[in-house]
Amino acid sequence: AILRYIAIKYKPEYYPVSDPAMCATIDFAMDSMSNEVYKAHHDTVYVVLGFASPPTDQQAANKTYTEKLDTWATHFLKGKFVGGDKLTIADFKAV
Repeated sequence: AILRYIAIKYKPEYYPVSDPAMCATIDFAMDSMSNEVYKAHHDTVYVVLGFASPPTDQQAANKTYTEKLDTWATHFLKGKFVGGDKLTIADFKAV
């Protein structure tokens, strides 16, 4: 919600409310990142950074993360960004 608020208030081109289809894509990409990719991100990146203990099978966790990230990117990246050539708040959520 905070990304939407900041975009609407300060950078409306990052969340173009005048384009409901693009907003739906952005929302779906952000929800998918949170619900599908984040757990795998936690099990790999947080471990490398020392913020979490490694899972029982680190190799499997790494593979899962790569697969989930690849699936997300294949589905949502329509060019360089989720919005094609235009940066959106979904891109900020992904990094």
